[in-house]
Amino acid sequence: MDDMIHRYANLKQTPVSVKNMIVFGKDANMNTLLRSHAFLRCELPIRLAHIAKEITALPEELLEVEPVQKVLNWYRLSFSGTLPLFTFSIYLFIIILLFLYLFVLYLFIYVYLFWQR
Repeated sequence: MDDMIHRYANLKQTPVSVKNMIVFGKDANMNTLLRSHAFLRCELPIRLAHIAKEITALPEELLEVEPVQKVLNWYRLSFSGTLPLFTFSIYLFIIILLFLYLFVLYLFIYVYLFWQR
């Protein structure tokens, strides 16, 4: 897990200002929600990895303190919780598209057969 955290910590974070968030959130619709989801899905592991890397850079004496270890483990757990979202959401999206395709195909066949009577 530490290798993955290190790999993500080497990626650059996308800068976001409060102004950007206000402008983005003013006209909330399905498109902005999907863009927000896509942004968070990619950005959240990077930001969590950066914070975990900063914690591991603390002096050794401080890093051995139990509350610091606890916080570091929370960030590691949160980071590991974001990773399956990538594969799961992609597979879920593909399955939903497949079902929609089959539903539309079934609907067309039904309508075609209905009009043939």
